Amino acid sequence: MKSRGVRQLKMALLAGGLLVFGAGPALASYVTEVTSQNPLFYWRFNETATGAITEQIDNSGTAVNSGTTAATMLVGQTSAPALTPAGGFGGFESGNSWFTFPAVNSGDFVANLTNPKGEMSSTLGSVSNWIKTTTGTYPTAPTYGTLYRVDQGATGAMYTFIDTTGKFGLRITNLSGEATVLADVRSSVAYNDGQWHHVAATWDEANSVAVIYIDGGSLAGGETVVGVFTDGTDYVSSNRHQFGKGTNNASLYQGSADELAIWTSVLTAQQVADQYQAALPEPASLLLLGLGGLALLGRRRVA
Repeated sequence: MKSRGVRQLKMALLAGGLLVFGAGPALASYVTEVTSQNPLFYWRFNETATGAITEQIDNSGTAVNSGTTAATMLVGQTSAPALTPAGGFGGFESGNSWFTFPAVNSGDFVANLTNPKGEMSSTLGSVSNWIKTTTGTYPTAPTYGTLYRVDQGATGAMYTFIDTTGKFGLRITNLSGEATVLADVRSSVAYNDGQWHHVAATWDEANSVAVIYIDGGSLAGGETVVGVFTDGTDYVSSNRHQFGKGTNNASLYQGSADELAIWTSVLTAQQVADQYQAALPEPASLLLLGLGGLALLGRRRVA
């Protein structure tokens, strides 16, 4: 017996208009989404000249932003693939730009990004940003390129990085020395493909967990990796706090990066997914066309 129910007709009736499917813009911009998540600091890296870095958001109580770029760094970058609507990222303005860190051992990094003065720690926090790289070569130890790093002098450190295989990772070491690793979490897939990827990391000593998310994590169709965070000696940043470099030039990041934000709290999986999805255009939206319309989207007959 064939059903005659309304459910078997894929019809949409909207009083006063015709309902159709079409491409639409992002519901909210990436900047709006990150800002709504109350970061401690957020830098957009939209400078067009080397020198001082301006923060988009500063929610710190004591920190002083004094970030600077090296004179040979590439700023104001817009080349394809672009982190703009033209590149498929509807949550960014067409004039968005970014930094490129051109070469290993060149000394190109963002120095003294800020001094959190006790606000960022190895105990609890989050970081997110965008990366684009093709390198898989960090020829000398420690064979990785550091992205964001917060540390206590030259000993304990928390940092995100791209390793020599192109995988994204998060590592946390003990205050007594970097040889004692408390957490080391890495993606299962390499992301040095020359495309833009959203990367985020969270660490929570109290719950013994460190997590990395790539392209919004599993909630957004990307990758989520959960790792163990072993209890160690806690520390807060009192010295280097930088982007694009670890303790020495052997750990310089090579590639492009944009939209760095840091938190003194743990981002949820949904918040990370929301960041990523805010950068993309909506796959479809409902548009009103005309008056008094009826959209017949098709019908399926069910026996």
